Amino acid sequence: MSALGSTAVVAPASAPLTSHGVPASFDTEQVKDIWNMAVFGHDGRLTFTGITQPWLRESTKRWAAEDLPVRRGKTVTGALRAYVNALAKLSESLRAHRSDHGLQPQALGRRDVETFLHRLGYLEQNGEISAHQRHHTCRMVRHTLRQMRALGLTRAGGPLAGLPEDFALRERDLPPEPEREEPWRALPTEILRQLCNALPVLEERGSRFVRVAVELLIDTGRRPVEVCQLPFNCLDRDGEGKYMLIYDDFKNDKPGRRLPIADATAALIIEQQKSVQRRYPATK
Repeated sequence: MSALGSTAVVAPASAPLTSHGVPASFDTEQVKDIWNMAVFGHDGRLTFTGITQPWLRESTKRWAAEDLPVRRGKTVTGALRAYVNALAKLSESLRAHRSDHGLQPQALGRRDVETFLHRLGYLEQNGEISAHQRHHTCRMVRHTLRQMRALGLTRAGGPLAGLPEDFALRERDLPPEPEREEPWRALPTEILRQLCNALPVLEERGSRFVRVAVELLIDTGRRPVEVCQLPFNCLDRDGEGKYMLIYDDFKNDKPGRRLPIADATAALIIEQQKSVQRRYPATK
């Protein structure tokens, strides 16, 4: 059994080898400060070295190990990396303003949380992080600290043993979430207009399939992987006869989601279905 209990993961057959020539496993990888995510069947590496307090780094690794099996899709490493980077900012704050550099978890409290929040506000005002980064950093730190407590890491002998209850982010601590129209959420109107005007050129230099995919991205706001993996029968109608797009939300592991779409968008999909059937007559 793994050092983390029921979360043990058997290394895939193609898992990399350790320095001793044996296949790497969850047990050998989870003690490291840089994880080779191929051991867990994912791409890239997950680095914990930005978290300098041993108690916080160990707790973050245990949380990541527990969270990893429930995630799906091709962006697992990136998603976990965002949480680890958020906790690295908390670590940086503790290291910068405390005389003990945050090495003693039992000495922390509400004042340290407030200092962290003020530091993020300062970084946003100076353009070092965006409003989006500030909001989501707070949300991710709040979530992981709560999950660490739920995992029992504050018990005697755990890495968070003695951590005061008030070392936590409250709901009211979260800064307002930026409006969807901010640049980090949507293309500027002028850029989107240029993209729409260039669709004929995109079709000429690429293919009709590429143009249809881009038009669906524009019309629906879905992620590229969601559009590129639409099933053939991805259209339905609601009770009023309006078209609905049926797609899989891979990021949140929610298959079969329904999105209302315009008739023009539905017509684009129907045209694409006919094109596919002409090339592959057996498609249904």
